[in-house]
Amino acid sequence: MGIGGGSLLAPLLIGVAGWLTARAAVVALTTTFATSVVGLTAYAVFDGVGFGAAPAAPDWDTGLALGAGGALGSLAGIVLSRRVGEQPLRFLLGALVCLTGAVYLVGLLR
Repeated sequence: MGIGGGSLLAPLLIGVAGWLTARAAVVALTTTFATSVVGLTAYAVFDGVGFGAAPAAPDWDTGLALGAGGALGSLAGIVLSRRVGEQPLRFLLGALVCLTGAVYLVGLLR
């Protein structure tokens, strides 16, 4: 799905396909992980062979920090999803999607 695909995929699987939130989150995180690994590999190779706009090499410090945060967030999400019911998870996901949309809208209006 590309950049941000996981953040679009989870609400679609829940809202359109009727999946449980925990199941949709696993699929969304897996697709995000897969596209991240492919992108990381491609840019590392591109930088190594001098293809594309220089420098194409990944920013390893930022990438590792974001990856660690994502992994910890995933673990916290697993714990949360087992302790909280489906409805609160759907509410939290909906609130996050609305907040993200509002932030983008404010950015567009500037």
